[in-house]
Amino acid sequence: MDASFLNEVLNTFNPVSLRQLNHLKLMNRMDSKFVLPLEYLHPMLEKASASYMVLEIENLRTFLYKTEYVDYPGLGLYLDHQNQRRTRFKIRYRTYPNSDFTFLEIKQKTNKGKTVKNRIEVPLDSRLTESDYSYIESMVPLKEKNLRIQTVNYFNRITLVSFETNERITIDYNLEMGGEHKKTLLPNIVIAEVKRELSNGNSPFLKTLKEFKIHESGFSKYCIGMALNNPALKQNSFKPQILHLKKLNYANTPF
Repeated sequence: MDASFLNEVLNTFNPVSLRQLNHLKLMNRMDSKFVLPLEYLHPMLEKASASYMVLEIENLRTFLYKTEYVDYPGLGLYLDHQNQRRTRFKIRYRTYPNSDFTFLEIKQKTNKGKTVKNRIEVPLDSRLTESDYSYIESMVPLKEKNLRIQTVNYFNRITLVSFETNERITIDYNLEMGGEHKKTLLPNIVIAEVKRELSNGNSPFLKTLKEFKIHESGFSKYCIGMALNNPALKQNSFKPQILHLKKLNYANTPF
């Protein structure tokens, strides 16, 4: 999508600052992910502009993200997700190139199905230091202390917020999922995630998704990226998502 075309519709939104966004508290949160074709993004944003504000930082309304996922040499964390282990973790470094901040983040899926995320800021070029390991080991029962970066993903993100319906929406596009030897580009799909209170049954964005016949679909950037770039990996659990991508036929790298 042409950047000027996207900026045109984003400029119709009222802005919200990061400080204001941080005041949005989702105490009993429900997260729902959706995969949709890029061509739907502009009309959906047009409909959303009446109900949501857009995050703006230093006059920017779209932001580049870089995510480095960490795993064991044998990909034990990936396999925990593939095997649908009830308690599982993702470990990643997330960098915001627009602001030069890097965070070490740990996401845990508990045995009750709840997602818990914790993070600390780390030096921009610091990876898997002793201090990082100490933080990781405080939350993750490591089997071995030889983690390494397995894949690096890039994407652009738009963040919408509504204080009226108490929800936050992230919209990711221009996905690039890569490893050392192979990359998969997904330039024509969008990953939207709606984060809202469980009690909120009045989400305008969810209603718009329903109008466009877009249904909820789990999508892990780490797991899908690893599966696409490493066909020999066990990946039965991710076949529905991969088949959906093939059906859309929007990856410009064969998989």
